[in-house]
Amino acid sequence: GHISSSPYFNGLGSEDNRTFKARMALRHGIDRRLTNSFVAAYMSVSILAQAIADAATDAPEVIRRIVTSRAFDTPVGSVVIDPRTHHAVLRPHIGLSNTDGEFTIIDSAPGPIEADPYLVRMPARFLAKSLGFVSSPSQGNTLRVVK
Repeated sequence: GHISSSPYFNGLGSEDNRTFKARMALRHGIDRRLTNSFVAAYMSVSILAQAIADAATDAPEVIRRIVTSRAFDTPVGSVVIDPRTHHAVLRPHIGLSNTDGEFTIIDSAPGPIEADPYLVRMPARFLAKSLGFVSSPSQGNTLRVVK
Protein backbone atom coordinates (compact mmCIF):
# COMPACT_ATOMS: atom_id res chain seq x y z
CA GLY A 1 0.00 0.00 0.00
CA HIS A 2 0.84 3.67 -0.07
CA ILE A 3 2.27 5.50 2.92
CA SER A 4 1.12 8.98 3.84
CA SER A 5 1.70 11.48 6.62
CA SER A 6 -1.15 13.58 7.98
CA PRO A 7 -2.45 15.13 11.19
CA TYR A 8 -5.78 13.41 10.47
CA PHE A 9 -6.84 10.01 9.23
CA ASN A 10 -10.43 8.77 9.40
CA GLY A 11 -9.27 5.86 11.57
CA LEU A 12 -7.82 8.10 14.29
CA GLY A 13 -8.87 6.33 17.47
CA SER A 14 -9.26 9.30 19.83
CA GLU A 15 -12.46 10.06 21.70
CA ASP A 16 -12.48 13.53 20.05
CA ASN A 17 -12.51 11.89 16.60
CA ARG A 18 -15.15 9.29 17.52
CA THR A 19 -17.46 12.06 18.76
CA PHE A 20 -16.79 14.14 15.65
CA LYS A 21 -17.41 11.21 13.31
CA ALA A 22 -20.71 10.40 15.06
CA ARG A 23 -21.88 14.01 14.64
CA MET A 24 -20.84 14.05 10.98
CA ALA A 25 -22.60 10.69 10.35
CA LEU A 26 -25.84 12.13 11.72
CA ARG A 27 -25.50 15.19 9.53
CA HIS A 28 -24.03 13.75 6.30
CA GLY A 29 -24.78 10.02 6.49
CA ILE A 30 -22.76 7.08 7.68
CA ASP A 31 -20.94 6.61 4.35
CA ARG A 32 -19.39 10.10 4.35
CA ARG A 33 -15.59 9.76 4.26
CA LEU A 34 -13.80 12.29 6.39
CA THR A 35 -10.52 13.46 4.91
CA ASN A 36 -7.71 15.62 6.21
CA SER A 37 -8.91 18.46 3.95
CA PHE A 38 -12.48 18.21 5.29
CA VAL A 39 -11.28 18.15 8.90
CA ALA A 40 -8.78 21.00 8.36
CA ALA A 41 -11.55 23.19 6.90
CA TYR A 42 -13.90 22.22 9.74
CA MET A 43 -11.24 23.01 12.37
CA SER A 44 -10.41 26.38 10.79
CA VAL A 45 -14.02 27.54 10.70
CA SER A 46 -14.72 26.10 14.16
CA ILE A 47 -11.73 27.87 15.73
CA LEU A 48 -12.72 31.14 14.06
CA ALA A 49 -16.35 30.79 15.20
CA GLN A 50 -15.29 30.02 18.78
CA ALA A 51 -12.96 33.03 18.82
CA ILE A 52 -15.66 35.36 17.45
CA ALA A 53 -18.15 34.07 20.03
CA ASP A 54 -15.63 34.54 22.86
CA ALA A 55 -14.70 38.05 21.68
CA ALA A 56 -18.24 39.17 20.80
CA THR A 57 -16.64 40.91 17.81
CA ASP A 58 -15.07 39.98 14.51
CA ALA A 59 -12.31 42.61 14.73
CA PRO A 60 -9.19 40.95 13.29
CA GLU A 61 -6.78 42.20 15.96
CA VAL A 62 -9.03 40.86 18.74
CA ILE A 63 -9.64 37.53 17.00
CA ARG A 64 -5.90 37.09 16.33
CA ARG A 65 -5.15 37.64 20.02
CA ILE A 66 -7.79 35.11 21.13
CA VAL A 67 -6.88 32.47 18.54
CA THR A 68 -3.22 32.53 19.56
CA SER A 69 -3.80 32.62 23.31
CA ARG A 70 -5.60 29.36 24.08
CA ALA A 71 -6.24 25.78 23.00
CA PHE A 72 -9.28 24.70 20.98
CA ASP A 73 -11.05 21.32 21.04
CA THR A 74 -10.99 19.76 17.58
CA PRO A 75 -11.39 16.32 15.96
CA VAL A 76 -7.61 15.82 16.26
CA GLY A 77 -7.59 16.80 19.93
CA SER A 78 -6.61 20.04 21.59
CA VAL A 79 -5.02 22.44 19.08
CA VAL A 80 -3.10 25.64 19.69
CA ILE A 81 -2.18 28.26 17.10
CA ASP A 82 1.43 29.47 17.10
CA PRO A 83 1.35 33.24 17.77
CA ARG A 84 4.47 33.76 15.63
CA THR A 85 3.40 31.95 12.45
CA HIS A 86 -0.38 31.66 12.96
CA HIS A 87 -0.15 27.97 12.00
CA ALA A 88 -1.66 25.13 14.02
CA VAL A 89 0.57 22.98 16.19
CA LEU A 90 -0.43 19.44 15.16
CA ARG A 91 0.49 15.82 15.86
CA PRO A 92 1.49 14.01 12.66
CA HIS A 93 0.62 10.37 11.98
CA ILE A 94 1.94 7.90 9.41
CA GLY A 95 -0.74 5.88 7.64
CA LEU A 96 -0.61 2.86 5.34
CA SER A 97 -3.39 2.54 2.76
CA ASN A 98 -5.59 -0.51 3.14
CA THR A 99 -8.09 -2.41 1.01
CA ASP A 100 -11.02 -0.38 2.42
CA GLY A 101 -9.68 2.78 0.79
CA GLU A 102 -8.68 4.14 4.19
CA PHE A 103 -5.37 4.51 5.99
CA THR A 104 -4.32 2.42 8.95
CA ILE A 105 -2.23 4.49 11.35
CA ILE A 106 1.11 2.70 11.77
CA ASP A 107 2.98 5.35 13.77
CA SER A 108 2.41 8.72 15.40
CA ALA A 109 4.60 11.47 16.80
CA PRO A 110 4.66 11.43 20.60
CA GLY A 111 2.94 14.82 20.61
CA PRO A 112 2.16 17.93 18.56
CA ILE A 113 4.94 19.52 16.49
CA GLU A 114 5.25 23.24 15.85
CA ALA A 115 4.84 24.20 12.22
CA ASP A 116 7.87 25.62 10.41
CA PRO A 117 6.11 27.01 7.31
CA TYR A 118 9.00 29.25 6.29
CA LEU A 119 11.80 26.78 7.17
CA VAL A 120 13.41 29.27 9.55
CA ARG A 121 14.04 26.73 12.32
CA MET A 122 15.76 24.19 10.07
CA PRO A 123 19.57 24.45 10.08
CA ALA A 124 20.80 25.89 6.78
CA ARG A 125 23.23 23.00 6.23
CA PHE A 126 20.38 20.45 6.46
CA LEU A 127 18.07 22.46 4.23
CA ALA A 128 20.83 22.96 1.66
CA LYS A 129 21.65 19.25 1.60
CA SER A 130 17.99 18.21 1.34
CA LEU A 131 17.48 20.58 -1.61
CA GLY A 132 20.63 19.37 -3.37
CA PHE A 133 22.78 22.42 -2.68
CA VAL A 134 26.40 21.84 -1.75
CA SER A 135 28.69 23.56 0.70
CA SER A 136 31.98 25.09 -0.33
CA PRO A 137 34.70 25.49 2.31
CA SER A 138 35.63 28.88 0.84
CA GLN A 139 32.07 30.20 0.52
CA GLY A 140 30.19 28.37 3.29
CA ASN A 141 26.68 27.17 2.58
CA THR A 142 25.28 28.17 -0.78
CA LEU A 143 21.83 28.55 0.78
CA ARG A 144 21.20 31.09 3.48
CA VAL A 145 18.09 31.04 5.68
CA VAL A 146 17.10 34.54 6.75
CA LYS A 147 15.05 35.01 9.89
